[in-house]
Amino acid sequence: HNATHIPFRSWCEICVRGRAQDMGHFEVPKERSGVSKVLMDYGYTRDNEGKRDKMITFAGKPILGLKDDETGYVTANMIPKKGADPFAIKSMNRDIGKIMGHNKIILKSDQEPAILDLKNKFKKTGMIKVAMEESPVGDSQSGGSIENAMKQIQGMIRTYKLAVESKIKAEIPEEHPLIAWLVKHSAASLNRYHVGKDGMTAHRRLRGRNFKKEVVEFGESVWYLIPKSRGKNKIKSRWASGIWLGIREESGEAIIGTSKGVIKVRTVRRKGSDAERWDVSAIDAMVGTPWEPQPGVDSIEIGSKIKVREF
Repeated sequence: HNATHIPFRSWCEICVRGRAQDMGHFEVPKERSGVSKVLMDYGYTRDNEGKRDKMITFAGKPILGLKDDETGYVTANMIPKKGADPFAIKSMNRDIGKIMGHNKIILKSDQEPAILDLKNKFKKTGMIKVAMEESPVGDSQSGGSIENAMKQIQGMIRTYKLAVESKIKAEIPEEHPLIAWLVKHSAASLNRYHVGKDGMTAHRRLRGRNFKKEVVEFGESVWYLIPKSRGKNKIKSRWASGIWLGIREESGEAIIGTSKGVIKVRTVRRKGSDAERWDVSAIDAMVGTPWEPQPGVDSIEIGSKIKVREF
C-alpha cells in the first residue's frame, strides 16, 4: 500500500492526512463519439460556495492538467508559468499525441485568457489537429470532469509529499525539483491504480491491459544499473545510487534523480534498510526538472546518461 497509497485506506495516516475528502471514483468514461475530446485546466482550490478561490502553485509554478474524456486518462505537469509556455506546449504534444495516442481532438477548457493563449499556440504547432471548445463563463458543471480529476491529483500530491516527509523526517521545500516530478507521478498513479465504477483503471481503458510494472515508493533511494555499462570496464561497478521518481509511461523505464540530473534506466534494486532507502542528503543534492532534466541542456527529453558539457 505504501508504494501507491491507492486505493484510499482509512487506517493509513498518510491517506487520511493527504486526501480524506477525495475518496470518490472518477466518472465512468463516455461512449466514443468519433473525435476524441481532451479537457484541460489549471489546478485551483474552491471556496465554500464552490467558486474558484486561488490557483494551486508550488514556488509560484502552476499545475496544468489534461484529461481524455473517453478513457478518463489524466496527465499533470508543473509548468514554469501560465500561458503559452514552451514546456507546456511540448508537454501537451507529448501527452496528447504520444501517450494518449491522438492526432485529432476537440480541446475543451474554460475561457481564462492564459489557457486560451496556450491552446492557440498549441494548435499552431500543427502536430495535432485541434478543434476548440470552451465552457460558458460561470458554468462550473461544464468543466466538472477535469476539475474533479485535478482535485484527485492534488490529493495524491499532498499524500505522496507527506509520505516522503514522514520517512526522511524533514519537510521538502516547494522549490525542490522533487516536487515537479511528484506532480507527474501523482497523475500517473491515478491512471494505473484507481479503479473506476466500471471495474477498470484509466490505464487499462487506454492500453487494453493493467499496469504491472514493479514500483517502489516515490522519493526512495535505490540502486540502478547504469545504462549501456555491460562489457565496459569490468573492474568498475555497474550500479549507482539515485532517487526513484516514477515510471516513464512511454517505455516503462524508471526515472531516476541524481546530483547531476535526471535519467531513465531499465533496472533498479531496492536498498536493504530504511536508513539506506531514505537518504536526506541524496534528495537534497538531486537536480533536474521535467522542463530541464539535465541542468544546462536545452531539452525536455530524459536521457539514459548525463551529458558532459564542454567549456
